[in-house]
Amino acid sequence: MKKNINKLIAIGIGLSVIVGNVSPVLATETIRDSNINIISGAAQNSLKILTLDKAIEAGLNNDDQMKILSSKSNYYNDLQDYYDEADNENGEDQNDVNINSTKQSKEFRKDGVEYEITNLYNSIVLAEKQVEYQREIVNNEGTKTNNMKLKYNKGLIDSVSMSKQEASLKTEKDTLQAKINSLNDLKEKLKLATGINVNNYTFDDRLNYEKLKLDGDLESYIDDKISIITKYDRELADLLEDAVDDMKDDDLDDLEMPDKDKFYNIPKTDSEGNVIGNDFNTTEYNTARDNVLSAYKGYLDAKKGSESASAGVNIKEKTYKNMLLSNYSNILAMEDGIDQLITNIEIANKSLANTKLQYQLGLMTINDYNTAVTGYRQLDISLRQTLNQYYQLKTTFEKPWSVSSSDSEQQKDNQ
Repeated sequence: MKKNINKLIAIGIGLSVIVGNVSPVLATETIRDSNINIISGAAQNSLKILTLDKAIEAGLNNDDQMKILSSKSNYYNDLQDYYDEADNENGEDQNDVNINSTKQSKEFRKDGVEYEITNLYNSIVLAEKQVEYQREIVNNEGTKTNNMKLKYNKGLIDSVSMSKQEASLKTEKDTLQAKINSLNDLKEKLKLATGINVNNYTFDDRLNYEKLKLDGDLESYIDDKISIITKYDRELADLLEDAVDDMKDDDLDDLEMPDKDKFYNIPKTDSEGNVIGNDFNTTEYNTARDNVLSAYKGYLDAKKGSESASAGVNIKEKTYKNMLLSNYSNILAMEDGIDQLITNIEIANKSLANTKLQYQLGLMTINDYNTAVTGYRQLDISLRQTLNQYYQLKTTFEKPWSVSSSDSEQQKDNQ
């Protein structure tokens, strides 16, 4: 639900379906206001609307990971002065990468917060619709139960049928309570994420839908996304490879132990103090030997780290490529399903208008009419569920880093 989306779908379903003079219609409308305000007719209880944009803004201001990344950014910027004074070129190069990588991580996290808040927001709207839908079912079952009680009192039905209906009503009531609990849990999560007491607001339930559009061919599109994700991983891997090459230039890749003959440098004297030869300097030799072994071990570790880093980037690129290719196929299939679902809603919309006319002419009972309306609402819920899934899938394709930003930052902090 972004304000720059061009094509939007809204299903107008409300009390007017039952008691009004206007049948539900399929319409297009645009959410333009990014602030909290009153949207006419959207909230019967006169609560202010908490728009998605406002929730995202609050989520960014309340996000601890963004604060951690800002602290990291300040640290690396300050560390640059240290490397400048220390004349440490290798450290300075790596710190430059860390500065840019952290800056990118902040952008990734920003997209991640938007993704998380949007999912919560959409889930709350869907949960509210499910509660409304389930409440209608309970009302229908309650009406049916009352009618059956009248028949039971007149001896027109047996006690078994009556008990089954009462059990059915209880089941639907329990389901309603479970859905209410689920809705409250989602609201609490959004409250924690944004710092806003969302119980003081209602939510914009208009539906947004824009099909995926590629800039260029699929392979180039995917490669561009992957290059963004792995840019600084690749740069760090290249720095490690350069460090290994420098070690090779210093012959650290060749394990050559010190020449023992060069360490017979401790003068050996006779009883009169005359130098008669040289003893082996064990201390100096052991120090030289340990230095050679340590340098060679450092080279092996650096070589292993460089190879692992390079291979890790390659694996990451292949993993993302396979994921994005699969996501693209699923997106196309889901778009076909959404188109069909919208068509079904349009057909059901016309059918419901005829059903309402039959009810107004006395050709249908209120219970049958309510059942038809409830069925129509289920289509609305199905569309919302599908569009929520589509948003998630589309986001993982357009901004794959947004989905993994939380996990990746937590892993870095633990290293």
